[in-house]
Amino acid sequence: MSKKSKLNDDTSQVMIEYSGQAVPQNVTSVRIHSSVTKIGNGSFYRRDKLREVVLNNGLKEIGSYAFQHCKALHSINIPSATLEIGREVFHGCTELKEVELHEGLQTIGDRAFHRCKALQRIAIPSSVEEISTSTFNDCHSLSEVVLNEGLQKIKDEAFNSCISLERIRIPSTVDEIDTHAFYGCTHLSEVVLNEGIKRIKSSVFKYCTSLQRITFLSTVNRIEQYAFQDCDNLREVVIHNEEVQIDDKSFYNCTSLERFKFPRLSTRLNDVLQAGYTLCYFRDWKRSISWLY
Repeated sequence: MSKKSKLNDDTSQVMIEYSGQAVPQNVTSVRIHSSVTKIGNGSFYRRDKLREVVLNNGLKEIGSYAFQHCKALHSINIPSATLEIGREVFHGCTELKEVELHEGLQTIGDRAFHRCKALQRIAIPSSVEEISTSTFNDCHSLSEVVLNEGLQKIKDEAFNSCISLERIRIPSTVDEIDTHAFYGCTHLSEVVLNEGIKRIKSSVFKYCTSLQRITFLSTVNRIEQYAFQDCDNLREVVIHNEEVQIDDKSFYNCTSLERFKFPRLSTRLNDVLQAGYTLCYFRDWKRSISWLY
């Protein structure tokens, strides 16, 4: 059963109550019927006049591509009953500014918010264990991200090219950050890595040109190559694990890097100096070696 009505007597504005039927191309407002527990794949694909969606409290799942390229959609409140947001659900919703996610949500699919260029803030509930591949890739206005304890993985290109993002705190429950996760976040000036993270993968913070200081706590055991390539304002690196493996070119072309701080004098000086030469490629690298205690 569906209902359709005109808003303000304007024939260009169409409101429907959705219960699984075909959706007209000129729809502007949608209310999801209380009987709907899943919005099917691609249900509102390219409905580029759609400005308003009201989701019902019993909705369990939003299928893949459901609202892809709904370019007029400006806000969405995901109900607390919703367990899964499929892949590319809001991909290309370029006017989407406000998204509310609630505790209970478990899965956010690949590229779910890819190219939501107006999105400004997102808080990930603690019930979400993984930020999938390219979830927030190219969200150019995204300046605030809240990640909660319970999150375990940040996958490839999750926040790639989020050029307005200034600060990120990684929860202690995250043990690995995948490749290119924060690649090209050119305004990212503060990264807080909490105890728990073990591995920084290749090119994770590549081209983060506003980053000036990074501290690796004792759980970090490997920093892969090109992890901080072209972070040309990075001045200080603090490492608390003397056994950490730092791959070749991890800090390639970090031209402002002035100081490495290592845990203790027992770290072999020759290895440290070699690291300065092969990893960093910055001028006068010997002057950067110092000790934490």
